[in-house]
Amino acid sequence: LAQAIYGLTHFKLTPGAAAVQQRVRGMMVARISAIALACVLCIPGVTAHSERGVDSYDFVIVGGGLAGSVLANRLSASGHHSVLLLNVADAPPKAYSGPVMLTDEFIIHRNLTADDGLRARIQQPGYGPVPHFSTALTGSSPARMLGGSSLVALSLYLRDHPEALDSWGEGWSWEELRPYFHRAEGLQGSKTALAESDYGQNGPYTIQELPAYTHPLTQEFIQAAQTAGLRWAPDLNTERGAGVGLTPTTQHSDGSKVHAYDAYLAPALGRSNLVVMHGARADRLLIKDHICHGVAFRRLADSTDHVVHARREVILSSGYIYSPRLLF
Repeated sequence: LAQAIYGLTHFKLTPGAAAVQQRVRGMMVARISAIALACVLCIPGVTAHSERGVDSYDFVIVGGGLAGSVLANRLSASGHHSVLLLNVADAPPKAYSGPVMLTDEFIIHRNLTADDGLRARIQQPGYGPVPHFSTALTGSSPARMLGGSSLVALSLYLRDHPEALDSWGEGWSWEELRPYFHRAEGLQGSKTALAESDYGQNGPYTIQELPAYTHPLTQEFIQAAQTAGLRWAPDLNTERGAGVGLTPTTQHSDGSKVHAYDAYLAPALGRSNLVVMHGARADRLLIKDHICHGVAFRRLADSTDHVVHARREVILSSGYIYSPRLLF
């Protein structure tokens, strides 16, 4: 979750393949984030500039998925610097905010077979199986729309166990990361639940401690697990040790879904210092003296090539496939 604070900031390409591989490895670590967070740097200058016909911004973010949506919000929040967000696809349809229900009919009749990789035949309200996706719209999958992988996730909210985080080493303990989790979280529930929970309550990402709907088979599974010796865990995110329980969800109380576009990017779209450019495919990083200072991209609508410069940083948040592709 909070790894984007450290992993998706500024990068330099130093000589030697080992150094490049180390940077790529760091970006792989950033993929673990359930929700990426970024701290705001207060730098003067809030408008885009044009130098010899080439636009420039303080920050250029490549990829408007989960991490990119958070970064665009956080970096533009102060109003002190300009931000450009490049993404290949547009905003998601409203259907992606609808409740996600895996019915008995779906489980029995539709989920018997799957293809390898991205062609898995998984359905969700608002779109058909992956082979029916419009690649002209998204390039490959709905995860390339603004909001990224949070659009197609099943609304489960799981942090790593505190003892697991403690084992990550200095700077990554549960006590050190807790404030950043809390900054993102917006727990809803009864007064008792809010008083006793270890979640943030004022963040943009709405969380319910219990799912809006629990399938009867889930209850049977929990009973069977308890019979087998597992203790009941009221909160899977904060309980230490083995246990069984219901998973907190990123849902509203009516079961509708919370994703990064609605939680982070949409509220920031009215800011004058933030430009979101969809239909823009990043093709190349512009590097001079081992420092990335810009991006070459193509507008898909008219197949024209453009360049944009970053006065401060270029930030890659294009996923674990496309970010390494641009780096190499």
